[in-house]
Amino acid sequence: MGGGRDGQPAVHRPGPFRTRTLAAVLDPHGVPVTVLTSRSALHYLARRGGRRAPETSLPAEARDVLDALDVLHRLRLVERDSDTGYPTVQLSTVVQTAVRRAVPVDARDALDLSAADALRAVWRTASDQPQSVLCRALRSETDALTRQARETQWRAMSDPGFSAAASAARG
Repeated sequence: MGGGRDGQPAVHRPGPFRTRTLAAVLDPHGVPVTVLTSRSALHYLARRGGRRAPETSLPAEARDVLDALDVLHRLRLVERDSDTGYPTVQLSTVVQTAVRRAVPVDARDALDLSAADALRAVWRTASDQPQSVLCRALRSETDALTRQARETQWRAMSDPGFSAAASAARG
């Protein structure tokens, strides 16, 4: 394990392809950037070689994710949209499918659970307005993730408050 300068641990910045992988398990019609920059997402993106990031500090920052999204946009692997009232990134379904298929089987659980944790984190801050555009997008993200994740895995980590609020808001 390498270290950083002055004996400090090396900081692993999330690269564009790891950021794209997290977005690939969500809704291709637009992932809110706040989901990808949430504390839960930053912990997932900072993992390296399957090791968990320390809980005491965030080794990755939202700026790192935004930089990664800029790279992906320049490579035409994501599209950006700010017309929704909140910034989103969109992946084509072809790119999304290819990325998901490239994820090793033993890494899928961590990916799906991290995406669910990121959705839950943003939901908690937005749930006071369940009919808002952002909450509708989060429900769509949840639906997309549910389709991608195994049913038992989703149930195992599901937050009853999150599920109940999502169901109630759907009507």
